[in-house]
Amino acid sequence: MSLKEECQQLSDLFRRAAEGQSIDLQQVFSQSLQFFERLKVELKEKDPQRRQEAMTMLMEIYQHMIKDTKLICETSEMTEEQLVAFAENPTNFSPEQWTSIQESREKIFHAGEDLAKALEQLSNPQIEKKPHDPNKKIKKSNWMRS
Repeated sequence: MSLKEECQQLSDLFRRAAEGQSIDLQQVFSQSLQFFERLKVELKEKDPQRRQEAMTMLMEIYQHMIKDTKLICETSEMTEEQLVAFAENPTNFSPEQWTSIQESREKIFHAGEDLAKALEQLSNPQIEKKPHDPNKKIKKSNWMRS
């Protein structure tokens, strides 16, 4: 499946959730994690076109998430802060759901950190340094020695 297809599939899941359709949270978390892992790989590609496509997909999914969050807030008549408070309250979920949510959050958090590092490396490429060869002797100049 192409990156574009994965992005579209994930966007559709977010949209269905925002519209109040019944969705499997584990599926959303799993596909999100898979998508972010794939993006991380694509952002490290040497081909600038593939990196640009990955950046475009990242921005697209981000815009979908913002739009869908606003839709959820409108339909539930909750503010974003209330929605976050609801999502962070374990009494709103079964113990199994809560465990699954927490595990997925942790994985997605780490994937997000990795994505941020990959993006940082793209914007600030470091010059590759050659490691010092300990067997190579440094030649010292005798110039101006007394």
